[in-house]
Amino acid sequence: MSQSYTSRYLDVNDLKTHYLEAGEGNDETLVLIHSGEFGATAELSWEPVIDDLAEDYHVLAPDLLGYGRSEKVFDFGDQFDRRVRHVGAFLDALYVDEAHFIGHSMGAGYIASLACEDDPEWNMNKIVLVSGGGGAPQGFGEILHNFEATEEDVREILSLLFYEEWYDQAYVDRKRAASRIPGHWQSTAAIRFNTPFEEDREFRRSHEYERVDVPTLIFGGQDDPLQPPEAMTELHEMIPGSELVLLEETHHSAHIEHPEEFLSRTREFLES
Repeated sequence: MSQSYTSRYLDVNDLKTHYLEAGEGNDETLVLIHSGEFGATAELSWEPVIDDLAEDYHVLAPDLLGYGRSEKVFDFGDQFDRRVRHVGAFLDALYVDEAHFIGHSMGAGYIASLACEDDPEWNMNKIVLVSGGGGAPQGFGEILHNFEATEEDVREILSLLFYEEWYDQAYVDRKRAASRIPGHWQSTAAIRFNTPFEEDREFRRSHEYERVDVPTLIFGGQDDPLQPPEAMTELHEMIPGSELVLLEETHHSAHIEHPEEFLSRTREFLES
């Protein structure tokens, strides 16, 4: 499949940052934040929809710290805060003052948490959350402890992400290669480390979703084993005025599993 997006690099506070860019001539900016499983990248999360979104928006899709071709960094103080500040600095470097944001899984959780703040790091006009927000996905801890970047491990993750096995061996190989980039496994697995003693730490991340005052569209899968429809419905009920779309025969990746439905609903929401 030919793609019109461009792969770029930017030095952000001395950290190599890889991102995808498309639709540069459009007025409004749309920022895409990818998922957080082993082998996640901006490209693997967004390539099925980025060109369509770029018909109307200037699209930016960064690889978060620790993922893809961006710097492999983990902050044991507060990784959420480090990544949020890094994306904020990335947007500042590109002179993006405000944007719409779409997040998938972990990316959606980051956006939702940031939207709880009185003065968020990112100036968000509207947000779209795909199977993210609330607590960690069911079974996430087990995946963190057992993943060894074998083909079998990658296929197990893909079976959780997708209702149907639409992907080919080349896609599996790409996902596995991304999970074996030097430093990525360590950056992703580090979240599981706990000290054997009590620490006096404060985390920036908030789950007070009733404080969100940004227009919000939520996608979920009726058959999602990681974030079941009950969890997404609860999130919807907590975020004032939010819209909820639950798709049948869908696991954890509505935007990839049903791209036409996702694009139609998202365009309608962003343009309303």
